[in-house]
Amino acid sequence: MDKPIFCSIYSVDNTRSLQDWFIREFRRRVGSHERRKQLRIESDWESIKPTNKFFTEICQKSTYTMFLYDGTEINDKSFLYLEHYHSIAAALGVKGKTQFVPIGLCSEANLSPYESLLGHYKPIRFESVSDNENNEKSWKRLLSELFPDYQHDTQINVTSPQNQRLLRERSEDVLMKGVLRSFWTMFKNTLDLNTDTIKDHLFQDDIISVAFNEKLASITLRREKTEALLSLLLERPADQIQRFFDLLKQDYHFLYIRVVKEIAIARANAAQTSVAQNSHKSASSSVFGAENQLDLSLGFSTPSTDSSDETLRKTDEIPPVSDVTQQLSQVFVSGDNTRVPQSRGQTGATTPNLILSLDKADGSNATSAPGAPVAGANRELASDMSNICDDPTLNLQSGMMSIQEDPSTRSKFHMKVKRGNVLKELMWIFRKNTMLNILQCDVQAEFTGEAIGSGVLLDMLSAFWEEFFQHYSEGEDEKVLLVHTDNNQENLKCAGSILRFGFEYCPKKEPLHFFPHQLCLASIINVIHHNSISENMADKEAIWTASLYAYLGAISGEKIRAVYENPNSASEDDWEEINDMLDDLFQKKYTVNADNIRDKLSHLADVHLLQKSKTSLDLMGLVNWKKWYPQHFGNIDKIVEFSKRFHPTPVDVVNALKEDMATNPIEEEALKNLRKFTRGLTQVDLKKFLRFVTGSALKPKTILVDFSRDEHQPINARTCSSLLYIPLGLKYNDFRNKFKEIISSEMYQDMTYALSH
Repeated sequence: MDKPIFCSIYSVDNTRSLQDWFIREFRRRVGSHERRKQLRIESDWESIKPTNKFFTEICQKSTYTMFLYDGTEINDKSFLYLEHYHSIAAALGVKGKTQFVPIGLCSEANLSPYESLLGHYKPIRFESVSDNENNEKSWKRLLSELFPDYQHDTQINVTSPQNQRLLRERSEDVLMKGVLRSFWTMFKNTLDLNTDTIKDHLFQDDIISVAFNEKLASITLRREKTEALLSLLLERPADQIQRFFDLLKQDYHFLYIRVVKEIAIARANAAQTSVAQNSHKSASSSVFGAENQLDLSLGFSTPSTDSSDETLRKTDEIPPVSDVTQQLSQVFVSGDNTRVPQSRGQTGATTPNLILSLDKADGSNATSAPGAPVAGANRELASDMSNICDDPTLNLQSGMMSIQEDPSTRSKFHMKVKRGNVLKELMWIFRKNTMLNILQCDVQAEFTGEAIGSGVLLDMLSAFWEEFFQHYSEGEDEKVLLVHTDNNQENLKCAGSILRFGFEYCPKKEPLHFFPHQLCLASIINVIHHNSISENMADKEAIWTASLYAYLGAISGEKIRAVYENPNSASEDDWEEINDMLDDLFQKKYTVNADNIRDKLSHLADVHLLQKSKTSLDLMGLVNWKKWYPQHFGNIDKIVEFSKRFHPTPVDVVNALKEDMATNPIEEEALKNLRKFTRGLTQVDLKKFLRFVTGSALKPKTILVDFSRDEHQPINARTCSSLLYIPLGLKYNDFRNKFKEIISSEMYQDMTYALSH
């Protein structure tokens, strides 16, 4: 059973310096409380739920709901979202569902835009990181409000053997929980773990109870079962977490090796930082506050007479347990493996070297960048999972490491291209910078002269593949790559890197899993699972015929399908039309009739869909996707299931629409207009609609709907969160015409139509 939620935190942008400092410091101080094991903290930027569900499902279950205000200008678009969610949180507070706690991270004057929102609430203010005296007063007020029994000056004598042992145990607990979080973050999207055997051992060891064992047995999906088990272990001491890691050894040896190395590195870095800081503090008193002594043992920065900024500049810190996940995955990235990567909150710190050294097949280094050696131990680990790819520049181990860090901890990578020249310019970027290095960064995508937003990346990838297929493929609804030439080999390899980037890149918690929906399904299956269709044309008829019809286009494909499925009903005119059509498309030298149409179409599909594109897809690296991404490409059924995302229907999109309950007839009418409009879209217009709202034409999980008050742009979309604003008070014909005008015009691609995050 999950712990009750102690506190939920909402922030417009948690990466802003003062917000980042407050969040880390808040978690550090709460982590020192004696009830820390019972204190569960949730935040909107870490939650897997959409923000509206975060408030309806998480905040109302929280004892406290904390809002961070940092003086956002009232004309800043992010202010609209803060205002909206503030009203929800305040209403929950009035109803007694939660206790509303506003935090002002700016001067009193800069809080003026919020006066109408805050009403009788008096925010607890932190104006500057360096204002230690006032900050301590504010912390005392805040913690006293959260913990009525809070004693700010409580101290213990850490020289006593009993207290030293408790501090060591607590340090080990924090470290092991951090590694466990890192473990799950790193592999949950790439491996489908079977933990049944591990669960049985833990049950025999009395680590899990009878009731919990029965709960796990009732869960059918492996991932949910593993997540439930790890959630339990996160509440357990270090020795029980260690037992789980030890049990990985038999079935998941490569994971066990990885975990052992991460634990060793985390301990070494914590010890080294502790020694350095203890020597620096050796002249100070031997009696410290309990929380400060623990911070020393883990490498946290400690209060000093210097400003907080100065302290951060002096100290290489290991962050609180919530950030250990992010930092552990960076340990191998830094050029100096003896040093902990610097926190994103360090003022004046040098940006970590994010170039990861790679091993070629012969064991030599594939990266020429200086200062990026990989330790021998890490090479041994990588070798466990290398040899899965003919490409010497990347292995699966490196790929998984690259996508897991929180973007706020990564270096920024600006990806700026001109719309209409995306193909050439994006290829140039990926030739100049290796795909792995880009994956290590927080990518900021931008079209020249247009607004910036996190949804631009999806739009950019969609535009790239549209241009790519114009130059390197043929076909209508599904594209088949042309036979490669010596001149385009490098371009195809580069496109393969961009394909992997779109699939692997992790902007927040989960990979994008972006895949170009136009790529011929039968072709990619035949390459990923070697000749699985070409050698079994009869068994795989449903796959290759569907791809053939899509390759021919809606009208031609439908005519050929009608004759193929019922050849005896075709007239002489039908056969003449079919033969003319196939002559134009495939330059065949025979006549198709009712007796041979199955054999002839099978032959045409094998030659033109499967064999012609095979080498080009090999050059793009598709041959290795079964090993790289077994969850989605491990067998043919998984690929077919995954491909359903490529072809959303109007019903799929209508089902994805999520709106708040309409409060009046005008709002209800607007929602009816949207549903009616969506159901009537053709496949082409439906994909344009999705590009406008979500940034890609793939099947959406959720599209949030809200009502626009903007008379100049009554229809807006925020692609970064798939948020659509629709107008009120329009008749259906006017609603449809306005929407059609946007999605049918090239202007809809201009991100000034979309609210940037």
